Amino acid sequence: MKFYSLKGKLYACDLCEHIEKEGYRINELKTIFNKNIYSQKMINILDFHEEKPLRPYDFEDFTELLQKTIMGDVDIYNFIKNGEYEYYFLERDWCPYTGEDLNESNETYWIIDNRKMRLSKNGLKIMKKDIEYRPRKQEILKKLIPILKKVANKLDLMKWDKIGKFVINSYILNYGQNKFVTIQEKIVNSEKIARFLYSYKINKRPIEIKELIACLNSVAYFMFAKNITICIAAIIILSEWYAEVNRNQEILTDKQVKSKLIMILQELNYQFPNEFYKNIRLNITTFDDMDFEGIIEIIIEVYMDRYSENKYYDLSHKISNSPFTLLYLNNIIENHRTIDLEEIYKTVITFSIYYRIFNNWDKCLCALMMIYIWNKQVNSECRLLSDYELKLMISDILITYDFENMED
Repeated sequence: MKFYSLKGKLYACDLCEHIEKEGYRINELKTIFNKNIYSQKMINILDFHEEKPLRPYDFEDFTELLQKTIMGDVDIYNFIKNGEYEYYFLERDWCPYTGEDLNESNETYWIIDNRKMRLSKNGLKIMKKDIEYRPRKQEILKKLIPILKKVANKLDLMKWDKIGKFVINSYILNYGQNKFVTIQEKIVNSEKIARFLYSYKINKRPIEIKELIACLNSVAYFMFAKNITICIAAIIILSEWYAEVNRNQEILTDKQVKSKLIMILQELNYQFPNEFYKNIRLNITTFDDMDFEGIIEIIIEVYMDRYSENKYYDLSHKISNSPFTLLYLNNIIENHRTIDLEEIYKTVITFSIYYRIFNNWDKCLCALMMIYIWNKQVNSECRLLSDYELKLMISDILITYDFENMED
């Protein structure tokens, strides 16, 4: 989901929690057409089934959440309007989009029929932009695949869990489902493995791969097992540690977990089968398989190959220390706001004029580095943008600067 400020994220969580307490659940999609609503697609979520709890991340962006709940459903709006939290959800003195304080000069209302919500003028612009941009998202993302096919291999782009699933599925294909089930059972029934995992859960520390492999080698079933068997067991345990410890604690980033998985494969001399490498670029088909930081790093590598490491480090230093990029980044970092593409493009223009940069490679890298810095300093902590939204921004930047056809 896409949030625009930390206040907006907290507001979204509060809204979902408040609605859910009354037993509302998402049950089925319905299409409603209302001329006063910018989008034709709505979800009527007023339902008392227990099938799926209401969460902010069920929605593509903050606007969609509001459209499909408080501003799109009369019953939910009336429930809020007549309740004790009416002021907070509808009239609060700050904008739920930008987090900025509201006053007579900057306030406005989002009105649909008799339903209205107090926003800032900037918030209303963001709302309209969300709705206009939404149909273009898939079209933009589709253009990212052919661009990346030219410069990257599948392993660079894939998330760690997708690589793990490929290895496991390949094992099942070659050795059978029963063998895989046996490995799972041996892990579940092993006291040594249970103690190993428990120590990591209690101490909340990153899993150490050499310790993991040593633990497996001390279990009778795995002592004389083939490397591939130990490899599968290690991936299962890494996945369990991730699900039970790291998903909530965020001890390691997904990129660092991916490094742990690659270490398992290297330590146990795992060789990817031919089908993994056959037509490798043609097999990159879904964005769930792609890693945001991996894509940035691939583009940086391509830049260094095209020019030089020194040129990259020189440009990177300018980007990190330029008064133009610092002014923009410091403002959004201090206020925990979401980075905005239009603002990035304007900053890149100013940056390019000042440093006399005329080629699209440098402009593209400048825009990408700004997102990368913001993601490290703000988004990794606040999670205002999902991985999907970050990749959407990358795609938009690559298309804007015509990455496919870039020349000096």
